[in-house]
Amino acid sequence: ERQKVGDFFASGMDTARIEKEGLKPLQGHLARIQELKKGGLAGVLAGMHREQFPPAFHFRVEQDDKDSEHYIVQISQGGLGLPEREYYLKTDAKSVELRAKYQAHLARNFEFLGEKPALAKAHAREVLALETRLAKASMSMEELRNPNAVYHKMTLAALAQQAPGLDWSAYFKALGLGPMDNLLVRQPKFFQELGRMAQEVPLAQWKTYLRWNLLRSTASNLNATVEQEDFAFYGKALQGTQAQKPRWKRILAETDEALGEALGKLYVEKAFPPQAKAKMQELVKNILE
Repeated sequence: ERQKVGDFFASGMDTARIEKEGLKPLQGHLARIQELKKGGLAGVLAGMHREQFPPAFHFRVEQDDKDSEHYIVQISQGGLGLPEREYYLKTDAKSVELRAKYQAHLARNFEFLGEKPALAKAHAREVLALETRLAKASMSMEELRNPNAVYHKMTLAALAQQAPGLDWSAYFKALGLGPMDNLLVRQPKFFQELGRMAQEVPLAQWKTYLRWNLLRSTASNLNATVEQEDFAFYGKALQGTQAQKPRWKRILAETDEALGEALGKLYVEKAFPPQAKAKMQELVKNILE
């Protein structure tokens, strides 16, 4: 455990290696996206979801809202690079300006992937258009607060019938899931539209969107140019944060998220010696008495 925690933290702090590697860590993922063929979108989405990338929608396994003794597969709306649907739909000056900044941010990221400025700008427009269509199909924040509005239990066959454009059997098979009686579809209308998009949106546009999703999801772990551009938009422009936390604090937070149990054990060894444990046990015993 000590070795794992140390290696993980050290790898995040090794900025020299990170700069040297550049975007090399993404090459395998980018190749799989580029190899996407017609009818293969479901499998590529499943592969990205399995590795914690969030294109198109969210997949998770959690407790059933109305049957807490059981866990159930759940799918819900998602796939947006901006925080939620209203960012894409509002027409006030501030929203229009923010979308322009987002589009410029998209273009710079495509340039990081080696594209010429004109092509990068064209791809930025494609991503914004695809995400806007997802946003229009999404439920609003107010609608999401109604628990019954986001609880739709159905069979896989029913989902395939309602949203036939995406091969759901292939999707869940690629995730490694066996047969299931039911799943929770949080927003059926969203998935109906996603099914239509899977058929109507050109494959090249899906590839562009998936490349962006990959880069957005990994930006904070890549070289300084990509990381700083990510903070300039998502930190400064979107949240108003003027300065990043020191790198060691950011890597510590990632270590805690990835290896929380192991890190916690090391912390207890250092900060909670046996005599402190004995003291607390005596205190609890006295309270019980």
